Amino acid sequence: MASSVNLFNTGKSGLFASRTALSTTGHNIANANTEGYSRQRVDQTTSTPIGLGNVVLGTGTRVANVRRINDDFLNRQITNEMKHFGEYQEKDVALSQTENIFNEIDNDGMNRLISKFFNEYRKLANEPESESLRATLRESAIQLTSDFHRINRSLTDVQRNIDRRISASVGEANDLIQRIAHLNQEIKTMELKGGEAPDLRDQRDLAVKKLGTTANVSLATNEKGDFTVSLAGVGPLVVGTQFNKLYVESAKGDPETGRPEGGLKILLENLAPPNVTERISGGKLGGLLESRDKLIGRAHERLDELAFSFGSKLNEVHRAGYSARGTTGIDFFAPLTTKRGAAEFLRISDAVAADANVIATGLLPDSPGDNRLIQQISNLQHAKTMGGGVATFDDFYNATVTELATASHRNKHVLEHQTNIVTQLEKVRESISGVSLDEETTNLVQYQHAFDAAAKVIKVADEILETVLNMRA
Repeated sequence: MASSVNLFNTGKSGLFASRTALSTTGHNIANANTEGYSRQRVDQTTSTPIGLGNVVLGTGTRVANVRRINDDFLNRQITNEMKHFGEYQEKDVALSQTENIFNEIDNDGMNRLISKFFNEYRKLANEPESESLRATLRESAIQLTSDFHRINRSLTDVQRNIDRRISASVGEANDLIQRIAHLNQEIKTMELKGGEAPDLRDQRDLAVKKLGTTANVSLATNEKGDFTVSLAGVGPLVVGTQFNKLYVESAKGDPETGRPEGGLKILLENLAPPNVTERISGGKLGGLLESRDKLIGRAHERLDELAFSFGSKLNEVHRAGYSARGTTGIDFFAPLTTKRGAAEFLRISDAVAADANVIATGLLPDSPGDNRLIQQISNLQHAKTMGGGVATFDDFYNATVTELATASHRNKHVLEHQTNIVTQLEKVRESISGVSLDEETTNLVQYQHAFDAAAKVIKVADEILETVLNMRA
């Protein structure tokens, strides 16, 4: 009788274990395409045996745990590489937009307009008294200043768009920070009952990976299994169930860092001082800040320097000359007081705008054919007045464009390399933790057969018990 009861329990344990395995296999199949999911396996062990006379009998099986097949070290590698991927990806977007601003294939760009301005001045040398040539020269100057404005405002638009992306990335980071803290709590609560909470741990790993794409974070695990996530070089974002959020504020322009006027700075709650903008590196936020302040900020700075020097040098020579009206001391361009913002404020002077005949051509008054001033102005095109006397206007502008193009090309190359690294690591993770539908289908058949066999054991036990009872009767 006792043997029959034990056989019932043995069969029942097999049924329960097979049912759990079938359920887990079905769960794997259902999540084959779920991002961040790690396939799960049922760990079975034998139940505690019992002694029956001088014989020790097994009592079946039990499910020890449902665990995920996962490599924590590999996950941390992926998170670490994702910060570089996010950084280069954002820089690629910003640099591509900036390159398009300086693209001169289909339009009259800065180089052509500078050359056009000097050429129009040289044409005036043949007819210094021509009012129509002066008007044409004035128009070329207006076109040139307009292109300075176009490039300046386009760069500003890119920087403002970057600020919007910074704000969105901070919001995304805060959602992930809060999510990780809540998952720490849910995992702790779930695992108090024993065993592992594989789905929740997968969700937490995925949240950390995405946060690593947004910012350069470091990860630590305490003795209770809670994640502590810190912003590298700054401070903790998540400690157990506690978290600190990032936030943004508009700030004044900073020439030292390259931050534009009204550009966003990033701050961290519960940190004194809270401003962490200059301490953020890596991830989307690091890439966005570097693009806005250093790469585009430098292009902006060089454009201002070019506009300031061009306007100032032209005015310096022009003021010494005489116009057809006999006037002198006239500025061709409106005077600029500082380099910062020069590209935006460069324009022809009010005097030239009102009357093209005040444009100077000679070095002496009342000399209608005097065109010697034009030669001095013409020489400015090829004079090394930029970069401390080592570059012409054209050289300086070309160097600015080349610097951006080189940075963009280098970043694309590194992004491609980083994409390959991340792709390879994801393939390795997939080979370890990913769901193989072929394998799971095989397991499904195997566990189904085990379930049927366990049911057969119970049926046999029932038949034995019935036979025993009939014999007593």
